Amino acid sequence: MTRVTAVNEEWDDRGMVSRTLCIAQESDADELLSTDDFALLVGMMLDQPNRAL
Repeated sequence: MTRVTAVNEEWDDRGMVSRTLCIAQESDADELLSTDDFALLVGMMLDQPNRAL
């Protein structure tokens, strides 16, 4: 399975970077993952294979 990933970074006037992730192929999910670091962390952890089962 091939997964398409993309990160678009834009610099604002204060020199800060805003990121837009395009990894879930669903606009609402991509927006949540782009704005909420905890959601991104949990999503990445859940995406890993579970070797304990």
